[in-house]
Amino acid sequence: MDKRFLKSISTFVVCILMLLAIAVVKHHSIMGHELGDTKTETTADSSAVQISEDGGIVVNSTSIARDIKGYNGPIPMKIYVRNEHIDSIVCLPNTETPEFFETACDGIINKYTGVSVEQAQKMQVDGVSGATYSSNAIKKTIRRSLAEIPSDIDVSSNAESDNSFTLKLLLSIVVAMCAAVVPLFYKKKTYRTIQLVMNVIILGLYAGTFVSYTSVTGIMANGITLGNASLVILLITAFVYPVFGKKGYYCAWACPLGSAQELIGKTHKKKLSIPTRWIKYLNKFQKVLWACLMILALSGIFLEWMDYELFSAFLWQSASWIVILLAVGFLVLSFFINRPYCRFVCPTGVILKSI
Repeated sequence: MDKRFLKSISTFVVCILMLLAIAVVKHHSIMGHELGDTKTETTADSSAVQISEDGGIVVNSTSIARDIKGYNGPIPMKIYVRNEHIDSIVCLPNTETPEFFETACDGIINKYTGVSVEQAQKMQVDGVSGATYSSNAIKKTIRRSLAEIPSDIDVSSNAESDNSFTLKLLLSIVVAMCAAVVPLFYKKKTYRTIQLVMNVIILGLYAGTFVSYTSVTGIMANGITLGNASLVILLITAFVYPVFGKKGYYCAWACPLGSAQELIGKTHKKKLSIPTRWIKYLNKFQKVLWACLMILALSGIFLEWMDYELFSAFLWQSASWIVILLAVGFLVLSFFINRPYCRFVCPTGVILKSI
C-alpha cells in the first residue's frame, strides 16, 4: 500500500479522535448518547410533568425533547403553566453559543407568555434571523413539552421531528453537492467564480453552514439528522477527500469565508509582496496558535474560543461584534494579500491541511 495513503489515513484517524475528544469534553456525549454523570443539573426534576405547590403545572423538557437539537445540542427548559395558559418559560443550562441563544430567546420565548396551551401548539412563530438553529429548537421543544400535559391534545400530531425539510436546507444541500462534485470534472474559471459566490451567499449568509470546530464537535456529540445533511457533505470534502489525494479541497472549493476572501482578492490584482521570512513566521504563528487552542480545548479550560472562529460572522445578526470586526478586517486585508485568514490564522484550516 502507498506510504502517502497510509500517512493520510493515520493522520485522518488522529484528527478524528482529537475532535471526538474535544466533543466529549465540550458536550459530554457522542452521537446523541450522553456519557458519564451528565444529568446533575436536572436530577431534581426527573419527572417530565409536575404539579407545583400552588396548583400550576411545570413541564421539564430535558427528557421529552432530548432529540431536538439547536446549533450545539438540546435546549432543555421548564415551562410553567397556570389556568391553561403559559405563565413563563425558563431555559436550563445548555451548550448553545451564548450570543445566538440569547438572541433567539429574546425574540421567541416572550411571544409564548400568556398564550393558552392550545393556542401555543398551533402558533407559527417566526424564527430569529441569524439564530436559526436555536430558534427552531426552542419552538419545537416548547410544542413537544406542551403536548405532554395531560389533556385532549394529541401528542403525536404536535411533536415535531428534527428532520424538517426546508428551502434553506434544500439550497444548502444543492450548493454543497455542487462544491463536492462539479470541480472534480469541470474546472473552468467562470464556474469557479459562480461556485465561490454560491458558497458565500447560500452556504454562508443564508444557511450558515460551514466546517468549524463548533460544527464538527456538535455533529459528533449530537449525531446526524436530515437537518445537517449539507454539513455532512462539507465534512466529507474536508476530511475524506484529502485521504484520496484531494488535499485542501474544502478550503479551495467550499469554505464560505475562503470564498469571500478570494472573491474580494479578485477585485484588486496588485498584491503586497511579503518577504519569505515573514511568511515562515506567520506559518509558525498559525501552528503555535492552533496548538495552544487544542490544549485549551482538550483540557476544557477555554472552550469558548470555538465561538470566535470568524466563520460565525456569517450569522452576523447574532454574532459577537468582535468576530464581525475581525472578519471585516481580514476581508479588507484580502484586497492586498491572498486569503490572509486561511493562510496565516485559521485553526480549522490547520487540522484540514494536516490530513
